[in-house]
Amino acid sequence: MQIIRGSWVKDYIEVNSAFLATLPRNFKINLGVETIDAKRNIRTGKIILSKFHLPISQTVLVKRDNTDLSIGPVLGFMARGVDSKTVARFKHYFVQTYEGILFVFDEEAVYNKQFWGYLPDKNQWLHLELPKPSYIFDRTYPSTDTVKNNLPQSIFYNAVTQFAKIDLANLLQKNNVEVPEFHSGYLPDYLDNYLLFYLKPDRGAFGKGIFVVRKLKDGFQIFNGSDGTFEFCNREQLIKLLHDLSTANYLLQEGLISQKYQGQPFDIRVHTLIDPFPRVVFIGVRLSKYDFLFTSTPRRLLPGEKVIDSSTITRLKEVIINAIDIIKNHYGLFVELSFDVVITETGEFQIIDVNGKSTRTHPALLNYNIDQYFRAPYKLARYLFVNGQLLND
Repeated sequence: MQIIRGSWVKDYIEVNSAFLATLPRNFKINLGVETIDAKRNIRTGKIILSKFHLPISQTVLVKRDNTDLSIGPVLGFMARGVDSKTVARFKHYFVQTYEGILFVFDEEAVYNKQFWGYLPDKNQWLHLELPKPSYIFDRTYPSTDTVKNNLPQSIFYNAVTQFAKIDLANLLQKNNVEVPEFHSGYLPDYLDNYLLFYLKPDRGAFGKGIFVVRKLKDGFQIFNGSDGTFEFCNREQLIKLLHDLSTANYLLQEGLISQKYQGQPFDIRVHTLIDPFPRVVFIGVRLSKYDFLFTSTPRRLLPGEKVIDSSTITRLKEVIINAIDIIKNHYGLFVELSFDVVITETGEFQIIDVNGKSTRTHPALLNYNIDQYFRAPYKLARYLFVNGQLLND
């Protein structure tokens, strides 16, 4: 197999003429998930394409395996509701130097015979017909299976942007990863299992819709995570709430007693990238405002090394990398995942949540390199294009 750089402009790709020497005059070429007709011109070192026209010059990789030629990587960033104004939000994804075709497209494009996207050219975006991409970084939230099924040959990154909590907890637990106990179905059945428990929508995010229930001597205290209010209720009132939530796809999660820092409970947000190999890029500690664990709106956010010792961080990273492999093997490839982890009073790591679309809070305060997030989808696409296989296949 040979891989060289070529320059694609207009309807041709210019390469070293020796690279084309043994090819037939007319042949097929793989461009994204599409195969199109092409012909060679040895004198000029050009591959003439029968389809697609780039008004700008773009460096691409040309891969040859005998007579099989591929151009790439072709990476599309899929968003929801994209137009010429909103597409500018993606400018950070397009690194200064790259080889291949990178563009933004609206998820509705997958249903069209012609595939249109936005290609960056210095300070402007060009809206034009482009090859259907081999690699797609899904930035929609939540992701939808019907869209993915319309591009069956494409490799999707972060194809699940909102996990079903109980399914993921069961998957991790089955693979010997510690998670708190979850219950679904008729929630009043579990009322007496715990002194502290959480009520969560199965596909919720950002703390919305969460209730924290604590058993007291004369009743129950309920914290509403959506508005930060407390109320007290008796057993019958709580049973009614649990009954109502049972029909709203809620889960009951065991409440954990976490370790404390300066007297406050905390959990840990772990950001990871797979670009192409899994690595932890940031560990942040979130201090709760309350005497129980609720960190969707933390009191403080601190770099992990200020709170956690180095040996604990090493063990934590091992747990997270193992969890990434489990998730990838079940759900497919991810560029980024973030994990919420509790260290219990007995020193166990418990993964309480996994996020397919990470929230990156206060990058300046925490001083981590956010640019690496924007390079990661391309780095993974390039690796897969060059190596021609999925990781760990």
